Parts: sequence; structure tokens; C-alpha cells
Amino acid sequence: MKIVASQAHHLHAPSWELSVGKFLPAFEKPERIEIVLKSLEASQLDQVITPRSYGEDTALAVHDADYLAFLKIAHAEFQELGLEGDPTACVWPRGRMRADSSGSIVAKFGRYCFDGCVPITETTFEAVLASRDIALSAAKLVYEGDRAAFALCRPPGHHAGPNYAGGYCFLNNAAIAAQWLRDAGAKRVAILDIDYHHGNGTQEIFFDRSDVVFASIHGDPQFEYPFYAGHADEVGEGEGHGFNLNLPLPAGTAYTEWSEALC
Repeated sequence: MKIVASQAHHLHAPSWELSVGKFLPAFEKPERIEIVLKSLEASQLDQVITPRSYGEDTALAVHDADYLAFLKIAHAEFQELGLEGDPTACVWPRGRMRADSSGSIVAKFGRYCFDGCVPITETTFEAVLASRDIALSAAKLVYEGDRAAFALCRPPGHHAGPNYAGGYCFLNNAAIAAQWLRDAGAKRVAILDIDYHHGNGTQEIFFDRSDVVFASIHGDPQFEYPFYAGHADEVGEGEGHGFNLNLPLPAGTAYTEWSEALC
């Protein structure tokens, strides 16, 4: 099995995040990829290959244009305020507040980010595009005949929705790859998400569609992030009804029960 990876993920290296009401050292950092890559190389799965570059249209197939524009300019626009550091969201519109009423970059962060775990550095967007390219390159390998491919994507993607970032995610790599496969001619595509946290962004992107199945095994949102999505009764809507499957598991679930859910 080929491994698709890139050193461009080092371009996204925030030093902190805003989580559980505190400023904490960044959890999602370059070392995570290096640990995984070393393990994969030790397993001698196959060669590591670099991704090819893809156009912006691949991201626009699942993400809104204004959201991509925000990701491009967010850091530079924040710096224009004379502020230092890497910005993230700190205020969010609720109730009758108008999310589109302010041109301030501070307001834009609240509009396009649902939590404070997505600080944007000067080179974050470059890393985000490289991560997308990795997913697409792996999808292309499989489409052209490889039985499987391992896409070592960072930043990750499954919390990113059509027009928002969150949970360390900016572009939804899996959704972009799934859409590329559909556009290339694949009749049906399935995304199986086994991350501990629910992939709320992927779910939202395909919630009303029947051509891409989304299934997720994760910690129950009654006690675990992202809290507001991932319940068992979220089964899709419209044409997508019945094509979204959530299997939330209680705290302390053993591997035996988890593996039963997987099967």
C-alpha cells in the first residue's frame, strides 16, 4: 500500500489553542505526523510518495467560495489590525445577531469557525492545500487501480463543514476526495469515520445526498466533542435519508464492543 505524505504540514505549527475555556499548548502539531510516518515506514507497507497539486475547484466542490477566501486572507488581515500572534475565533453570533453584518476579521473568525481550536498562522493555508492534495492523490491511486492507499493528511479535515473550520480542521479532505471520486465517475462512495470524535463537517456536507454514504463510530456527543452532532437519530434528510449512520458509543466502551459496532 502506497503512503502519500508531504513535509508541507510543518507550515501549520500553531503554538496554542483555545480549548475548554483555557489557552493551552497546541495539541495538533507536526510531531503527530512524524510519529505515524515512522510507524508506517517501520511496517514496510510500501513506498512514500509525494502528492501532486490540484486546483482550487476541488475544494470549491464542497466548500463555499467566501469561506475559502477567508482562509486565504485571515492571518494577513488580522496582522493589519496591528495585532501580534496567530488569530482564532473568540466571539460568535447567536440569536438575532447578523453573522454577515461586520467586515471585521474578528467577526469573520466567529462567522467561519465554530471553536477556538483553529488558530491560523501565516502559512496555514499552504499546509491546508497540501493536505487536500494528499487526500486527492490517494483517491486517484485507488481510482486508477490500487487496492488501497494511505493519505497522511495534516491538518485533518472531518470537523470542517461547507463554510466553517473547527476541531483543528480547515478543509474537509475526505469530503473533497469523495466528491472528486464521484466527479471522476464512481457511482457510489462511502466514508467510514473511526476517529474518536464525530465527523460533523463530513456529515453536514453529505447529509442530504444519497451518492456518498457517511458512517461514523465515535464517542457519544452526550459527553464528547463536538457535542452538537453525532447522535444516532441523525440519519440524513431528503434524498440523503438513510445514508447517514452514526454509532455513538458510551464512555468506557471496550474494544470488543467497538469492534462489534465496526462490523
